[in-house]
Amino acid sequence: MRFFRPFVEALVFALFFTALIVGLRGDLFLTGTLAIVVLGQSALLPFLSLGIGFFERVSAILTGGTAAFGLIVLGLYRTLRRVGGVDFLDRLALLSLLAVLPQATLWLTLKLAYPFFDVRLLLMRLLPLYLAATIAAVLPARFSEADLVAYAGRKFWPVRRQAGLLIIAISLSASCLKRKVFRKR
Repeated sequence: MRFFRPFVEALVFALFFTALIVGLRGDLFLTGTLAIVVLGQSALLPFLSLGIGFFERVSAILTGGTAAFGLIVLGLYRTLRRVGGVDFLDRLALLSLLAVLPQATLWLTLKLAYPFFDVRLLLMRLLPLYLAATIAAVLPARFSEADLVAYAGRKFWPVRRQAGLLIIAISLSASCLKRKVFRKR
């Protein structure tokens, strides 16, 4: 006899590992917050597939789907707390770049490589993610505009130094490659 139904099993493990990530303060890092998002997506997928073709347990499907969707929103909101963003469009653009775009690119690559790949699976993963990104972007931001400007001012000179060193390294490696090419001729 099973302890959980298969569709509830994914949600229980997603909640367990999310509690583990938050408890061990892994959500202080971008990879921890994105792991919460992926766990929420993995828990939401069985509820979406059951909701499409199976109407006997509507309350269980809605409750579990809402909890899994809440995990996605939680992960995306914690992602926003790490990367910043002042207004709605900034936060939505950041979430689109960090969470939605990489998955869409992966699925597009898989679809091009394997034409028989099902598009419904792509839509069941990306549409809730984009809806959750919109909801997380609507939630109030942690940074005010003055705090963000002060933070950017403190980070300006170190980033500028790193960019300068990177440009110097690229130009030195390019000049070394040019010398090698000319010596071979």
